[in-house]
Amino acid sequence: MPDTSTIVPYTTCVVTAEDLAVLGTMAEEPADIAKQKRLPYVGLGELLAERYHTSRAFLAQLNPGKEIDEVPVGTVLRVPN
Repeated sequence: MPDTSTIVPYTTCVVTAEDLAVLGTMAEEPADIAKQKRLPYVGLGELLAERYHTSRAFLAQLNPGKEIDEVPVGTVLRVPN
C-alpha cells in the first residue's frame, strides 16, 4: 500500500479582485446567450467549485459560517488541494 501520510487534502485560497471581475449575469434566452461576448460565472461559488474541481455544497462544508457568493476580496477560504 502506498504511503499517504504526506498527502494534504486541503489548502487555502484568497479571494481576489480578479476573481470577482469575472462574475456577471447570464442571459436567459438562447438567442441572448449567443450574443454574449463571454459566458460569465454567476457567482463566486460557481467559479471556485469549477477551479478546484468540487461542488458548491462541499465548499460550503469546508467554510462553515461563510456565504461563499458574498465574501469580499481578501477572504481566505479552505478548498480541496
